[in-house]
Amino acid sequence: MLRNSFGIINWRTEEIKKNDKKTRKMLTMYKKHHPKADKVKLYVKRKEGGRGLVQIKATYKAEIINIAE
Repeated sequence: MLRNSFGIINWRTEEIKKNDKKTRKMLTMYKKHHPKADKVKLYVKRKEGGRGLVQIKATYKAEIINIAE
């Protein structure tokens, strides 16, 4: 959902971090992520032993670069 809005809406860094935090909070709330587990491991690829979640900030940067090209 957010990926489509990256070129249209000017997202501030604080808003992106806030959305990322909300995502982690919801994962914990619905028992998909343990509250004391490592946050970094969420964003590591599954093949490397992580959860494979895509970081919103990294996606934002990638989309903006694609739009600029």
